[in-house]
Amino acid sequence: MAKTEEASFAFTLKERATSQYAILCEPRDRNLSVLGDGFLMLRLRPGLSFGHAEQIRKFLQENIAALTYTVP
Repeated sequence: MAKTEEASFAFTLKERATSQYAILCEPRDRNLSVLGDGFLMLRLRPGLSFGHAEQIRKFLQENIAALTYTVP
């Protein structure tokens, strides 16, 4: 039987050293066990403006209820 974990995340915009933006997925209450002490980061494509990157972050924050991980 499959086992699924679910956790809610906050999405924070970060600028990387390469001037490329990324969105850090920070657990709100608990992390998914598969991540251990690690984290998820969504690296956005090069050339996006700060404004566009912020729109993406805001969209994710407003529309993603949780991230899940399932082991079959």
